[in-house]
Parts: sequence; C-alpha cells; structure tokens
Amino acid sequence: MKNFVKIFFFFMLMGLSACQSSNALESVLSTQEPFQREVSAPEIPTSLPNQSLPAATENSTTEIPNDLSSQAVPTVTEIIPQKIQQHDLLIPVGNTIYQGAWLPVKGNILPADVKSFEDDVNHKLDSVIYYVSWNEQDWKWCQTQLEIAGSLDLTVQVVWEPWLKDKSNPLQSIVDGEQDEHIDYFARGAAKYGKPFFLRFAHEMNGNWYPWSGENTGKNPDLYIQAWKHIWERFKQSGAENVIWVWSPNALSVPAASWNDISAYYPGQEYVDWVGVDFYGLKWSNDPPETMIDPIYLLYGKNHPIMIAETAAADPKNVAQDVTMSKPAWIKRLFDVLPFYPELKAIYWFNEIKEADWRVQSEPSPDSLDAYRQGWEKVQ
Repeated sequence: MKNFVKIFFFFMLMGLSACQSSNALESVLSTQEPFQREVSAPEIPTSLPNQSLPAATENSTTEIPNDLSSQAVPTVTEIIPQKIQQHDLLIPVGNTIYQGAWLPVKGNILPADVKSFEDDVNHKLDSVIYYVSWNEQDWKWCQTQLEIAGSLDLTVQVVWEPWLKDKSNPLQSIVDGEQDEHIDYFARGAAKYGKPFFLRFAHEMNGNWYPWSGENTGKNPDLYIQAWKHIWERFKQSGAENVIWVWSPNALSVPAASWNDISAYYPGQEYVDWVGVDFYGLKWSNDPPETMIDPIYLLYGKNHPIMIAETAAADPKNVAQDVTMSKPAWIKRLFDVLPFYPELKAIYWFNEIKEADWRVQSEPSPDSLDAYRQGWEKVQ
C-alpha cells in the first residue's frame, strides 16, 4: 500500500507540470506523419519512483513487489455493490481477465476467424469488438453480431460511433434532440434483446481525429458529457438495463491542453459502468504499457472495473525512430505489469493491418505470437 500511495502522489506532481509539457507534446505531434489513433508523447519516465519496475528495455523483466502483489486491495464488486445488483456488469470472477480482440469483419463475425485466432494464440477468446456507425440499420447489424457471438460463447464490445451523414457536430445534434428517434430505435432494440453487452460510445473523445472529439466540437468537454447523459437517459427510459456503458478515452490527450484533460470528459460514476483506455505501442513512441495505464487506473480504478479497450504494438517496419523495445518485449511487458492493476479486467487486442501490422502474428515471427501466448498462460 505504501508504494501505491507513492505512485498516487507521483502522478499528482506530474499533473502540476502538465502545462509545461503541453507545448512539448504539440511540437512533437507537428513533426509526425498523419495518424488516426495513437500519437507520440512527451518524455514520460519508464519506471516509477520507489517501485521495482525496471526501465523497459529489450530484455527487461518485471519483479512484482511482494507488498503490492499480495496486498488486500478492495475490489470493484465491494465498492459498487448497488450498481451490480441493478444489472450484470460482466465483471469476471477473481483474478480472471477477459481476452478480447478486434478481428476484421466484412459483413458478419465469422466463426472460422474466431477459431483461427484462438488456435494461433492457444487461448479461447472471451469477447470481440464490433464497430458500427450511426445509420438506419445499426441496431439490426449489432443484433446479428451479438447473436453470432453468443453462439460462440463470446460477449461483444459494441463501439457505437456517431458519424453523421451531413458531417455536422454529432454531440450538439444529440443534445438538441435531433437524434432522439435514432437513439430510441437502438435503445428499444437493445432492451428487447435483453442480454448484457458492452457499449462503448464515442470513444477517444480527447483525441483530435474523430468528429465527436473535443477538438472538433468547440473545445467544450461539457458538451460531450451532456450528449453522453442524454443517450444514457433515453436508454434508461427504454428499459435497456442490459447495456453496459464503457467510457473510453485515449491514453494521451491530443492536444495536450488543460481544457482537453481526460477527466474533463468523465460523465460521472452513475453514468459509467466500465472505464476503458486505448493505446498503441511502438508506432508513435517508445513508452512502455504501464505509462499508458497508470493515469486512468489511478483516477478511476477505485470506482470502476478497467479495460484496455484497444491496444496493440507495431511491427518492426512501422515503429518510431527512437524505439528501443521490440514488439515481443512490449507484449511481454504488458503482461508483466498486470499484477499491479487488480481491477484491470479485460484486454482487447486490435488484430489488424492498418497504420502498422498490429497483429499478434506479425513480424518478428514467431516471437511476437509466442510472447502473446505466454502472457495469457501466465494470466490464467
């Protein structure tokens, strides 16, 4: 517990210097190639004070301090029992962590794709991601995927992206009630479906690459909160208590301005079930995974189960210039630090070739895949 307290005060001190770091981050970003998801960060320590986490290097290993790994930390189920009684939050039992993945979908989730991934990683999937934009058929498509996934004993993280055809401000349109008919259509469908599923609405809102981001909607995080609460209330009115709300910012705010701080977008404990965080390794920075997890976990880990809602590491041909870690080392590091986060309950790997080859099967092969396999063996 002493180490945990020290970590907390360490990040409080980091917060005091955030304004000084803002210009540095924007300078770094201005020299980077165009991107859609993750970005390089200002210099962040690769280990925390008074911890036995070594610097993240190619051959580093992580020694978990006995006083942390054996500490009796209050669980989320002890902290929010009333909410759990209201509806199933799909929190795994004990030390279990859900293995989730995004497997590229063209039409429907294919059982053959799921089996192929499970065979490659030698571990059964627990959950899959399904991205859906706002349109007249979005709930119909979602229900189809939920039913397919259910037949495979999988839960689904539905990522509901409010892209509007007229490219207007989606948050303002939601708050003004212009999207109520569509919201109600989706909510009624979800209520009729009845089974629990994750709904991650308007993710990575603190970035600058989506039309619902603060940067593209008037630099007003409160508008995002208003839109979130508006949708949440309409789902409640429709009886969609089976929906599990996942609020999921990007690990780094872009731009790194005070108005764009992650906490400015938080709708509040009543309106959020799980807190997610999205981050990607090696493509835009050399930062090890724990530097991306720590801020979110320290802010919200006492009141919510935490999920890594999207993550992956880049292949060797698509890494930042200053990268010293290999993809296998980054993957190993991710699993090595998990004992520090007892309320981290799900990890979703983005298994696609996009800005880089994010797949666990990518080069260097088979080392990357082996690191991923061994990580899950250690977790379970």
